[in-house]
Amino acid sequence: MRAAFLLMFPLFLPGCDAVPADPEQTLARVKESGQLRVGIVEGTHPEAIEGFVQIMESKTGASAEPGRGDAEHLLKKLKNGQLDIVIGPFARKSPWRRQVWLSKALDGGDPADDEPVLRAAARNGENRWIMAIAETVKQQ
Repeated sequence: MRAAFLLMFPLFLPGCDAVPADPEQTLARVKESGQLRVGIVEGTHPEAIEGFVQIMESKTGASAEPGRGDAEHLLKKLKNGQLDIVIGPFARKSPWRRQVWLSKALDGGDPADDEPVLRAAARNGENRWIMAIAETVKQQ
């Protein structure tokens, strides 16, 4: 059994070169276009997210193009690839948690799972992009 695995192991290596992957190339698109499409949930104070957005701009070399709206509308646009990131108050147990990735609390706190706090949301599966956002959250 072990010998069979060792013989087959090289066959698996080509599939590992793109990990973490961005199937929709979000991080590359943001860097190349210089455009960071940001959805901000209505009621979110600009001062609360200013530092986070500035770090993302610096990290990507892109300028943020913010738009406001209700959470449901913005998250649909995110899921459809019309936005790169959505920032607003989301609970860890949000109904959207299976459709989009939600960051830790931007203020570094550790709230209860059902407590909405300021978080960033990104498209599921865009792992390089998600890693860039997660690193930025840590820098806050």
